[in-house]
Amino acid sequence: MPPRRGFEITLNLQDLKKRLEQVTGEEFSWTDIALDAHLHHRTVINLANNETKRVDLGTLERLLEYFTFKGLNLTIADFFIVESAEPSERRHRQRRTDKPTTSNE
Repeated sequence: MPPRRGFEITLNLQDLKKRLEQVTGEEFSWTDIALDAHLHHRTVINLANNETKRVDLGTLERLLEYFTFKGLNLTIADFFIVESAEPSERRHRQRRTDKPTTSNE
């Protein structure tokens, strides 16, 4: 099996909200967005702040419908930021307490 690559996936709601405000010329709160998308405000705030580990597909669907209705031409991919990290970088971050290796030259 090939080595597993590490990815960090975050939601892009902050940028989408800024784009929406630029397109419409209006300001929106997360509560406004939640109410209009028929979602709980805490759900939207948690997603916007990347304070969740899971995203419900129905929630994404409602947010996509909301932003599209408001004038943004989006796909589901626009909701995510995916950053990759080499496995060696992940190991280094995870094992900061490991002893340094020594070589016998």
